[in-house]
Amino acid sequence: MQIREVSLVDNKNQLFQPKPKLKETGDKKFSIIVPIYNTEKYLPECIESVINQSYQNLEIILVNDGSPGNADEICRKYVQIDSRIKYIKQENQGVAIARNNGMAVAFGDYIFCADSDDMLESRFIAKVNAVFEKQSCDCVVIGESFCEEPIELMGARPTWAFAVTRKFLEKYPDVRFQEHMQPCEDGLFTHKIMALTDSIACCKSAVYIYRKHFESSEHRLTTKKILKDIPKWFEILEEFYTKYDLWDKKKLHLLAFIHNEPYGRYNNMSFSISEHKYLFDLIHKFIRKHKLNDIKFVKRFHSSFRSFVMSDYYFSYKIKRHVMVMLGLFKYVFSIRNERRNGAKRKVVTLFGIKLKLKKKV
Repeated sequence: MQIREVSLVDNKNQLFQPKPKLKETGDKKFSIIVPIYNTEKYLPECIESVINQSYQNLEIILVNDGSPGNADEICRKYVQIDSRIKYIKQENQGVAIARNNGMAVAFGDYIFCADSDDMLESRFIAKVNAVFEKQSCDCVVIGESFCEEPIELMGARPTWAFAVTRKFLEKYPDVRFQEHMQPCEDGLFTHKIMALTDSIACCKSAVYIYRKHFESSEHRLTTKKILKDIPKWFEILEEFYTKYDLWDKKKLHLLAFIHNEPYGRYNNMSFSISEHKYLFDLIHKFIRKHKLNDIKFVKRFHSSFRSFVMSDYYFSYKIKRHVMVMLGLFKYVFSIRNERRNGAKRKVVTLFGIKLKLKKKV
């Protein structure tokens, strides 16, 4: 099974895309917003991948967030090349404000935000547009790996795995990227949209080319910043869920956000023991306060997260976690299962990955 629909590329030769021979157009316009900060060496390839989309009915909005270097020169050059390009230059205020300012001047029927160091496969917009037109939905989740889970368990999606109608954003003018926040400014944005609508579709086949490099914002994150930000995430969500009266209707969706974002950070970052304990207690306080530990919701998630949510104390969870790891290791080394083939029942014993089949009479 393919784990990611996103291509991780660093080699410039791999990024070359010839202009597509196929030209596609339609009545609906797509607004593609590209916030720019300190990505000059990748920016031309990003813009080229957008202007060379097979789907032609585009509005391309470049937002220079006070980027140093020659970003302004690059953007102005492309404004002269393609009349579909709009250019905004602002003082450095952060990626959330840059995206919001881009959306404020967007006139497309559908809105998508791309990062300025990434690229779009040539039929990316055509494929997403086809889903919007067929499903008549409010938003589309993009990419095979991001569409594997049921919609109610998605919780949040990154900006580049999500497109939304302008009509929906006009209906909810307060649902925008959280200003002065990174990371999770996109997770909160997509989470709020998916909480406010059930009209959600998936586009598995569209390919976004994500460039993995050490200059990206994710590589500059520290555990101290995450520990400082997570309480703010919870405050924002509490205000939002109260305003729209979503506490009873969207508990599973909120639990899915916790699984994706705070718990995801808990698992994937190098916290100290004291930081881990603080974060465990912080997340559990929020879960208990809003009664998200109902087993009918928790059982929808994998065993590790179930154990995390249902454990009352940090050290009891750690013990359970170690036991689960040891059992997993033991099953890898030695396992026994029943298998039926051609009417005969076999007991299959696996030792260090080597299968030993013991035939039994039916």
